[in-house]
Amino acid sequence: MYNMGTVFSTKQESQLAFFIIAATFILTFLSDGLSKYAFVQSGGFYRFSLITRALLEMIFIGFIILFFNKYRATLILGIIVLFIIFTASQFFLSLNFQQIDWVTNFIFWNRFIFPLFIGAVFFSLKNDSFFITRLWATVRLILLINNTLIIFGVSRQINFLKTYPDSLWKFGYDGLIFAQNEASYLYIIALLILYYDAVFLKTRRLLFTYTLVSSFFIGTKAVYIFHASLLLFHIIYFISFKKIFLILGIIFSTTYYFLTDNLLVKLQSIWSVFLNNYKNEGLLSALLSGRDNFIHNRVIPLFFEFWQWPNYFIGGHDLINFYTEMGFIDLFLMFGIIGSIIYLSLYSFFVFPYFTRNTYLIFSATITFIIVFTSGHFFESPLNAAYAALFTLYMRNVNTKELKNAK
Repeated sequence: MYNMGTVFSTKQESQLAFFIIAATFILTFLSDGLSKYAFVQSGGFYRFSLITRALLEMIFIGFIILFFNKYRATLILGIIVLFIIFTASQFFLSLNFQQIDWVTNFIFWNRFIFPLFIGAVFFSLKNDSFFITRLWATVRLILLINNTLIIFGVSRQINFLKTYPDSLWKFGYDGLIFAQNEASYLYIIALLILYYDAVFLKTRRLLFTYTLVSSFFIGTKAVYIFHASLLLFHIIYFISFKKIFLILGIIFSTTYYFLTDNLLVKLQSIWSVFLNNYKNEGLLSALLSGRDNFIHNRVIPLFFEFWQWPNYFIGGHDLINFYTEMGFIDLFLMFGIIGSIIYLSLYSFFVFPYFTRNTYLIFSATITFIIVFTSGHFFESPLNAAYAALFTLYMRNVNTKELKNAK
């Protein structure tokens, strides 16, 4: 069978899509590590990751053109509409806000669009369990390497492997991953798959345990919210409260015995920061890491001082002055009501093309939704889209029978 408009077969299209996506996982991991090392250790040029992603985006666009079809035509049309909306929104914002930075905002807009290109390439693998399993194997290799680097970084206190290398009071190690939000989403989505493999399919339990332990040292609130949610799901779905208290007692006592006093103090400091924020600012501020102040200081002034009435329908964002770091709010500020509906429709169609209704996937979607709202940075990352697309396609193609048997 041949793809419309090309001389390539469907199999060749899938092979090329697999190669491009696998290369994306590997090259972004390595370039992120190189950028992070250069930024932390030398302070010189460190934009290797940015250059890599720009080149990869051009490759993704080339793939879409090469294997153009009606679905990708819909995507291109949607992106054109989103660009028109972006241009109009910037114009209306500029009427009252003269400090607007068109170039920076266009780069920011493109960060929302790149994930759609990745979803369009993943679309070529929607029915190919062979290549989906190979992609998952690629991500598992990256996880294994990064887990080891996290543990090594913790034990040796290596600065460039830290999640917050410039911070004196924030604790965390995320290995070679440069952006802590991408580290959070990588480990959240990887643990969602590994948990399903380990608990439902009874395989890869060692890697699940290793990844779970490593993720405790990342030090981001998003990961800890996910840990608590996954534990709660496991308790409700599988385990009696008597057993879970026994298991937790063993885990905590073993962890306390093996961890050094210095490391325990740093882990306790994470909880202390949360409690201090809760005491001084309230629960909402603690859960949002102080981002609720952005609502008062940025969003409300943007709405009532700078937006015109069309902005509510088409958005009007300025990255430097109004960025909130909360996923859905920044999405609305960028595209407004109409643009957000268009964007989320495209995102769900290409990044989440198949979503089976069952308890585990509903849990996965719910906790991801909560984390995106409280932590942000989800829609602007092509890697987050790639992890999410891999998760949904892996669940559909590889675990179809088991998912049907799940509650």
